[in-house]
Amino acid sequence: MIRILHALGKPARYAALVLTMVAGGAESADCKPAYATFDPPNAIGTFPSAIDGKGAIVGIYLVTGGVYHGFVRTADGAIASFDPPGSTSTDAAGINESGAITGSYEDGNSVYHGFLRTKDGAISSFDPTGSTYTTASGINAAGVIAGYYFDGASTSHGFARAAKGKITSFDMSNAKGTRGTAINKNGTIAGYYLDSSFVDHGFVRTADGTITGFDPAGSMSTYAAGINDAGTITGYYFDGSGVQHGFVRTADGAITAFDPPGSLVTYALGIDSAGAITGSWQDAEGVSHGFVRNARGTMKIFDLPHATATNGQSISGHGAIAGSYADKHYIVHGFVRLP
Repeated sequence: MIRILHALGKPARYAALVLTMVAGGAESADCKPAYATFDPPNAIGTFPSAIDGKGAIVGIYLVTGGVYHGFVRTADGAIASFDPPGSTSTDAAGINESGAITGSYEDGNSVYHGFLRTKDGAISSFDPTGSTYTTASGINAAGVIAGYYFDGASTSHGFARAAKGKITSFDMSNAKGTRGTAINKNGTIAGYYLDSSFVDHGFVRTADGTITGFDPAGSMSTYAAGINDAGTITGYYFDGSGVQHGFVRTADGAITAFDPPGSLVTYALGIDSAGAITGSWQDAEGVSHGFVRNARGTMKIFDLPHATATNGQSISGHGAIAGSYADKHYIVHGFVRLP
């Protein structure tokens, strides 16, 4: 999962929330989804990362003092916070249907490690051999975790961690850096890599280790963000003019670029089993709005009422969207949008 949060300075893992005033309620008249908003206790910023098919949401929240903690919210609204032992900052990134959660945390020496939290709350940490900084991005139904790590030379490598703990690292051929960002039930991993000319491209790696690179037509930099069980990938890319667009790539390699109407910057981030995609886009005023695009290409724009910015982050198999919005005081909260 790719998330980009410029407003609070978190690393490139959170979708941008541009805090400029905008009227809420951009839904079409025939679409009246239900919204639930939420925050863990004492949160001064809430950032959902992923939602599973049962409606459980995982993410992080910020407290006074600048510390991030992990949280999990069940479909009935109960929220539990957590941190791996020794964590000074926690980044919870993914959840599977069994309730297992993965992510990363920073220890007291400013070193990042991966973690796995089981449904009963037990947490274990892990690192690929030679890692100086580990980022776990997603976990599938079988408990396989995808992510990336940096070695002592500050070069990134992708990894797949099996449910029993064996870690396999991988790289695109001749890459200067490789990052796994999402994984599906078949163990297929999507991500992006840096070539010898320091240009980013998308990749897809099957469970047998076959890696294929790709780019939308006209792309100067490509970032794969999500993959569903059919092998359809979504993400975003920059064209030759530096304009950012969304894309969807089917398992047979066909790529379609897209943007919500009026978008100057498009982040396509999450994709569900039916091929519906969510993310955010920025208008000419620099304001961020949410969107959902179905597999046929039909797009709906949404904003939470009275929000100054809205971002869709992840979408479940039933079309529920988890994301963040900023209120009139520019405080960021979590939400779930039920179709």
